[in-house]
Amino acid sequence: MKKITIAASLILLSVISGVAQSECTRHVETKGGFSYCPPPGWYSKEPIDGGQYMTFRIQDEIAQKAGFGANLNVKDGMTNASNDEVVVAALIALFAENEKPGPEAKKISLVGLTKVSTISGLKGSRIVLQTEYKGWLIRTIQFLIDLPDRKLILTGTSLVSDKSTIDPLFDGVARSVKLIVKQ
Repeated sequence: MKKITIAASLILLSVISGVAQSECTRHVETKGGFSYCPPPGWYSKEPIDGGQYMTFRIQDEIAQKAGFGANLNVKDGMTNASNDEVVVAALIALFAENEKPGPEAKKISLVGLTKVSTISGLKGSRIVLQTEYKGWLIRTIQFLIDLPDRKLILTGTSLVSDKSTIDPLFDGVARSVKLIVKQ
């Protein structure tokens, strides 16, 4: 009986997830050859730091007035290295930031590292970091998704205090990534 209940729960969850993803408003990056579902109600901004893809931000006036609001950005990682090699290199680079002295110093901690896959079958990794920076306790979830010719890097940043509501949104975005089939 327990197995039937668990199986029924998994099937229901799959159906709900599939319906939620099929009903989303997909954001299409034609140049990048992919699409995804940004969090509902978030607004888009022009790319930051010379990026080529749109950035999405939460519409939360209180957070914006305080100087920090959850955001999501997407970039390409131009490499043919394996996902595991890219994860190791990314962690080495991030932890090198811990060594930089000065008023802008960051303290970065690895919170989690898992494998992920999208609803369309793309594979990748999910890295969760916590950073103390300028008095903020920040949570970053970075998804490294394997595309045929590169890595797609989705980075979601929020306050640690918002993780119970924001993490599921970032996970949903990563699960929703699909390649655009060229006609």
